Formats: sequence, structure tokens, C-alpha cells
Amino acid sequence: MKLVKPTLTEIKDWLLLAGEVEPLFGPMVDDPNFSDALRQAFDKGTALSAKSPEPENALAGGVVVDPSENEIAWLAVAKARQRQGVGDLLLKGGLDLLSRTRPVKVVTFAPGPGQAEAALGLYRKHGFIFHSHSGLNPAGLAVQTLVRPVAQAQRP
Repeated sequence: MKLVKPTLTEIKDWLLLAGEVEPLFGPMVDDPNFSDALRQAFDKGTALSAKSPEPENALAGGVVVDPSENEIAWLAVAKARQRQGVGDLLLKGGLDLLSRTRPVKVVTFAPGPGQAEAALGLYRKHGFIFHSHSGLNPAGLAVQTLVRPVAQAQRP
């Protein structure tokens, strides 16, 4: 598995990945604002693709960061690649694109069954702690904001 900066030719693969996670994240594929945001992230170098060697550099997941907010803006792993370390690789890569001198934030699922526990476990492993309840996401699922304090961000 390797991390690479995506190119505009990969937008279709990213939209397919977004389609897999729409039940958890809410509508994205048919939202032109989402496609535009992906293109901007690709152009700015604030996105990373996790590529699996088989089959032929398939997209295993992606992460988009917002350096101005020092935030993990979007992270998704293809269903076929979940629980294989892809999320960990993406999160590490995304954190490398952000400032280590400021807290890092992410909005993720509130505690609950299924994907929530996997996501929370991933973020906790990397030093994120609860910050605030954040209501419901566009899919109607409860979400919360987690923060990785500066002391955690400076660890190797």
C-alpha cells in the first residue's frame, strides 16, 4: 500500500469511494460542491490516495485535509480494504500535511455500533480526544469533534 497525491484523472475513483460511504457521510456523489472541493484539494496538494498494488493501483482510500483549519476534512476507506491498516496509513499521511504546532481537529462519528468504533479507535490511537458534540451529519448520524492536542502532534 502506498500514499500518492491524486491527480484530476482520479476524480471518478474518488467519487466511487464517496458513493460507498454515502450511507455514513451523507450525499456527495451528485453534489457539485463535493466534486469541486475534491478538485481543489487535488490541485492544492491537500489530498492523498491510498493505492493498493492489486488490482493495478486501485484506490483503497483517501484523505483530504484543510491546512487553514488544521483539520482532517474527509477520510474514507474502501469497504474491501477496511481493517487492513489503510485508515492508519491515510491518517498518518494526512497529519503530515498539517501543522504540528497547532491542535488538529476532525469531525467523526459519535460512539455507537459499526463504523463508529473503528473510526474512534483510529483517531484515539493517534492521540485525538473528545472536544464537543457536533449534532448530526448529512446522513443523520450523530457526530462529534475530536482534537489532537499540540503535545500529541509533536510526538514522532
